[in-house]
Amino acid sequence: MAVLTASLVLGGGTRPGFAGDVVLQLLSIPLLLLFISAIFPAKAGDDGAAVEPGAGVEPHRAAKWAALACALVGAWPLLQLIPLPPSIWRRLPDREHLVRSYELLGELLPWRPISVSPPATWAGWLSLLAPATVFLGTVQLGYLARRRLSLALLAIGLVHIALGLAQVAQGPESPLRFFEFTNRGDAVGFFANRNHYAALIYCVTVFAVVWIIERASAATLQKQALTSTILLVTGAFTLLVVLIGAQAMSRSRAGIGLSIAALASFLSVYIIRTDRS
Repeated sequence: MAVLTASLVLGGGTRPGFAGDVVLQLLSIPLLLLFISAIFPAKAGDDGAAVEPGAGVEPHRAAKWAALACALVGAWPLLQLIPLPPSIWRRLPDREHLVRSYELLGELLPWRPISVSPPATWAGWLSLLAPATVFLGTVQLGYLARRRLSLALLAIGLVHIALGLAQVAQGPESPLRFFEFTNRGDAVGFFANRNHYAALIYCVTVFAVVWIIERASAATLQKQALTSTILLVTGAFTLLVVLIGAQAMSRSRAGIGLSIAALASFLSVYIIRTDRS
């Protein structure tokens, strides 16, 4: 939950190098190592040494596959940093200007990696630490812990929405805009880009609709009183209005379209679930 919250508050830049990114990556490293050690616990040696705490519980196979997927994704940019001989890298696309530069300087072609900009590739690799940490940590959570995490996501989303409303109310020069280069006429929350803000809103919309369907189904099965049902419907309708209004403030066409798709898909799921019950 710590990395998820920090990601949604500190990781809103549109390019690497911000102090928030550094803090987020430093926070992710120890947690990522902790999650990996939980997935692949140390085994007791032949000398009878004690097994580390939690090693006696075999992690779910899905967590191991998730770790393997993260390793493959993380290995891809690292492969692009392996130095190659000139006979190979000069044949890659868009290398003519590099070859010409070395020829004009009268220097021999050195070994170079696939990446045109190794520092940018390293920065991109470091940006994978936070999502990998959230992903591997979530895979190992139980059902109740994931429910609480989804509620935390909803709460963070509402904070973004409140901040975006204040930004729009205060105008382009609002001191609540935390990035110099940003969409000054739109709601962006803690982010710099309105499309990132819109992406958070439609993700929150998905979780909100799931919670609404779950609570509505529980109310139906438990035959709750009319007052409780009315309060539930009113609260759900209010939440959806807030989310749709926040999406409209972002003025992101893709965000609005995906929000509509999320609402339509989960409405169909609710209708199918109701018919089966």
